[in-house]
Amino acid sequence: MRKTKHLYIAILLVIIANTAFSQLYNDGPIRLRVWAHKVWSSSNCGELGNNEYAIENIRARVLSGGGASYISSPNGFGCTFWGSNNRYYSFNPNQMHAVRSVGLPLEANGYKLLDVNYPSNVTVPSLFEVYTTDAYEEDCTGDFLSCGQGTELNYDECCCVNIPFVGRVCASGDDYLSTTNSWQNVFFRGGNNGVVNYTQPIVMTSSGEHKYTVVFAYQWDWTYSFPPLCASPTYQDAPITVTADFVGLFADSDWDGGTCGVSISGDEDLRAKFRTKDNLTAFGAWPATAIKFSQDVPKWNNANTNIFTRNYSSANTNMQSIDIEYDLWEDDGFETTVFGNLYRPCGDANWDNNFNANCCITIAGFTVCWDGDDNHSTGSFSINNWRNSPPNTDNFIEIPVRLSSSQYENYVARIKYRWTISNPTATVTSTLDNTLCIGTPTTITTTSTNATWFQWQVTNVTGPTPGACPSSGWSDIAGANCSTYIPPQTPGTRIYRLMVFNRNGTGSTTSVGSQFSYAYSQCVRVTYFPYAPPISSVACGATVTQGTPIVFSIPVVPSIGAVANPTSYTWSVSPSAGVTISSPNTSSTNITFANTGTYTVTMTVGDACAAANATSTCTVNVTTSSCGYVYLSTSGNDANAGTETQPKLTLANALALANTTSSKHIRVSQGTFNINTITDLESNIIIEGGFNAGTSPWTKDENSTTTLSLTGTANINANIEHVMGLRSASKTAWKLQDLTITAGSPTGQTANGHGKSSYAIYVDNSSNYTILRCNVTSGNGTAGNAGTAGGAGGAGSAGTKGQSGADDCNPICTSCCQNTQTGGSGGGGGVAGVGANSGAVGASGGAGGRGGNDCCSQLGFNGNGGGG
Repeated sequence: MRKTKHLYIAILLVIIANTAFSQLYNDGPIRLRVWAHKVWSSSNCGELGNNEYAIENIRARVLSGGGASYISSPNGFGCTFWGSNNRYYSFNPNQMHAVRSVGLPLEANGYKLLDVNYPSNVTVPSLFEVYTTDAYEEDCTGDFLSCGQGTELNYDECCCVNIPFVGRVCASGDDYLSTTNSWQNVFFRGGNNGVVNYTQPIVMTSSGEHKYTVVFAYQWDWTYSFPPLCASPTYQDAPITVTADFVGLFADSDWDGGTCGVSISGDEDLRAKFRTKDNLTAFGAWPATAIKFSQDVPKWNNANTNIFTRNYSSANTNMQSIDIEYDLWEDDGFETTVFGNLYRPCGDANWDNNFNANCCITIAGFTVCWDGDDNHSTGSFSINNWRNSPPNTDNFIEIPVRLSSSQYENYVARIKYRWTISNPTATVTSTLDNTLCIGTPTTITTTSTNATWFQWQVTNVTGPTPGACPSSGWSDIAGANCSTYIPPQTPGTRIYRLMVFNRNGTGSTTSVGSQFSYAYSQCVRVTYFPYAPPISSVACGATVTQGTPIVFSIPVVPSIGAVANPTSYTWSVSPSAGVTISSPNTSSTNITFANTGTYTVTMTVGDACAAANATSTCTVNVTTSSCGYVYLSTSGNDANAGTETQPKLTLANALALANTTSSKHIRVSQGTFNINTITDLESNIIIEGGFNAGTSPWTKDENSTTTLSLTGTANINANIEHVMGLRSASKTAWKLQDLTITAGSPTGQTANGHGKSSYAIYVDNSSNYTILRCNVTSGNGTAGNAGTAGGAGGAGSAGTKGQSGADDCNPICTSCCQNTQTGGSGGGGGVAGVGANSGAVGASGGAGGRGGNDCCSQLGFNGNGGGG
């Protein structure tokens, strides 16, 4: 039975957790404010003079960000209001007899119960909850009518006396008590965003006509700016279907022709008409037939009548609101049949479908009129922008038709609405690959569905081919927020795409995922000529040796800075004497300089434009050969040729030069080289340290130490991260000689809390390499997060039997030696479990042994402690 009870509790907790979780959306940040706005009652309308009412403990609460707990208004807020029944009383201006404010501030909308800001990094609620505990007709206020007994805002019996032999007798007291014990949901996201909305979710009933209600005001605001919309048209996100239904009417009208439950003509005959439009159209005719209700007491009346439906096609734009006009009244017309003839005295062929202020009948030339339909209310209301509410779900909003101090003439209408949208699409309808000349504009055009927002993006990656899109390098183009785009006439190649999105993301209606649903168009490549990409070579702006082929190239698609669709490439060098160009009409070539001197290398990119072809250049200094070595020194310069007299400064530049020439052997001077990036080794490279750069030629001696201090970082994923110095990935036949290689120590943990490692030399899938006379030291790795706690220790074993107490019977106390024996104490608990963290202490040991006879207060010895 106990297990079953625990199961029920577990199921209940799951239901509660899931209910709270379902209230959360991932669409913040927002701000929510809730006020106690007005109160109302229809209790005890037959009382002479004023009616006195009290409502206690008006409260509101809402989930905190992430749903971990509730944020609640203070307990104890309440009020009394004296006067006519079936009318609304306002907190501001003050129409209350007494208010217990419990420190809540009074503002224009009433007493503020909640004011909560939700940041952008937490899920936020879709509803708040309201609650009242007690409402009653207040008779006991301490005046002479209540025998000087009782207090306001306290449910009392009063006028009570104690009669001998009878007991306490009370002649009167507070009555018509209504109590509640549950919170009522208000799904506030259906309310108009950025303005004050009103809701009357609770009608407390004592019995029959005796009712109470509270009107709450609320406002919710996005506390961030949505992405910019296209200026014209603002909205073009069809197809969308928008519907609105009239689902409820609260009316406090009270009994035809009578008062306080004494009716002349039966129940109230309430009538409602609605006509609707959107912001693009005008109102049509009123419907011919009114919606009918019959009520014997003030209450919420349920309805289910569609009043608005629009199916917007892709041809529709700028739609955003539902505009509602209402016509409400209490119908007092009647019809009767006399001798088979139907009479409608009001002269209205459809007396119950239109408001008639007077009923008139003409008999024998005399016309007699009397009051007809009454409690008439007309007006309009707008659901300002239904896109602020959650899509593809029912949303609710209440129209405060009349919440006035007039008796028996107040209404609240409840509307349910929904807007339905699918995920967006975008398709480019113009040319995907555009090769143009400066001075010729072009426009990229698209078609789309369900695209609320448009954002054009650009990348300087130049491939893959048009239509397909690069995976990186994208950035938003400021101000490009419509379905078409005119790209700037920037020389070179750029790729563009259109990102479209709407509020159909899962985060708009659940606690996970994005608020938005995204889609992307195909990619469009736009190239403007004349343009020549920059030349790339280790020789540009540097010094190289004569007789060595040097690689010169320009970026090609998909590289950044490339140009698509040129008509030709042409390499040239000035002066040209002694210069050999291996491939003069390709994007990459080897150039060999036979003579020393200064040269200008030029790339000319041909195009079909009338303007002159564009060129790019670089300058090269050529010096004498260095016998097949590249030299590296702490006092060098990366613009140097890498010779003994003009060494390079960094290992990366020395390796780059060695990789592009026949000089594969790098000689490194004494000193420390601090390198904060991972250095990738290449096949057949030799890096040899220990050279004294102060001699000519460089020589090696035991006092010349070359140190590579390495702190590069390899971030593999959220679980794996290293400090890494030299790396060989599928390379062969390299050699490291006479070097001191140290790798730094990492700090902290990976994103998932794992420790980090340190590798001075990282070798992967490599062979035939040599590490000779090198001192290699890796740093200390870091510890990962602590493991989970060890389990609780096992229960201790039973303690051994306590030693018997000594019998001390003598003639005086022999009478007490009768089975009075005290046992030893129980064994000790087990020792703690051992793990990454300490485990819990073991359970208590077994019972101690039985003590000896306790004739004269001599207790048995304690038992031994139980095992861990």
